[in-house]
Amino acid sequence: MKRLAAIILVGMIAGCAAGPSVRETADADYGPPLSIDYREAIRDAMDATFFYWRTAQYKFTEPYPSWFRDPEELGGVAHYGYKVDVLINARNQNGKYIGFKPYMFLFRDNLLIRELSPETGARKSQMAYGD
Repeated sequence: MKRLAAIILVGMIAGCAAGPSVRETADADYGPPLSIDYREAIRDAMDATFFYWRTAQYKFTEPYPSWFRDPEELGGVAHYGYKVDVLINARNQNGKYIGFKPYMFLFRDNLLIRELSPETGARKSQMAYGD
């Protein structure tokens, strides 16, 4: 079971590295711009993962057109939508903050369709973070 999880994790990271071509991204349909409160949608999705969820601190980028490719083991399909990069600082079970960690969220048609955590390849964005 651990071996399967490791294979999927490596596949997810490798899937992010092999991006679509310039032509594919130019012709891609990213869907309509977000019209929902994406910050609230992300908070709602993440609350269950934190021990002291009410004290979690978030820093968001503005949504921008982007993509995510599934690992080859899951078909290697590219998903296009609007990505939001987030830095999240939450408290651990001892009540101490663990430091800001990068997460990425992909929305399509106002629905959250993908989340990448630091463990699955999320990296700090080059875009400016706000509150």
